[in-house]
Amino acid sequence: MTELNTENVDRIFADCMFLSHEEYEECKKEGLHFFVRSIQNTNVNVGFHTERIEKHRQEIREMLLQLPDGFFKDKGGGASFLQAACAKDGELWTGFHTEVEKLCLLGLASKQMRMLTPDAEIWPMLPGGMPYLSVEIEQ
Repeated sequence: MTELNTENVDRIFADCMFLSHEEYEECKKEGLHFFVRSIQNTNVNVGFHTERIEKHRQEIREMLLQLPDGFFKDKGGGASFLQAACAKDGELWTGFHTEVEKLCLLGLASKQMRMLTPDAEIWPMLPGGMPYLSVEIEQ
């Protein structure tokens, strides 16, 4: 099982991004690209190589399954982005929101997570000013 930690999130995130502008242009022609809006800077879209997202699908799944129960349909239905810094056991797996964002973006790009509050204009009204997400896979 792929442990939910900064090293694994960083490794998978880096591998799923485009390696160069040339690679992006080539993949764009073939339809092998996917963009997800950044959570921390909603004016930015993050591009992923769809074949590499698919290659890491199981590892992404394993890491998402380690999030707190509140993120799952049958337990809480979704939770704040801020709660994704903790694992199921309540321990912090990271102290950085950038790492949490990377995990969530991987979840969204692989369609294993869903944004419950997609309209960024309402985020400032939510607790902590961050969106709510749900993990869309069975535990």
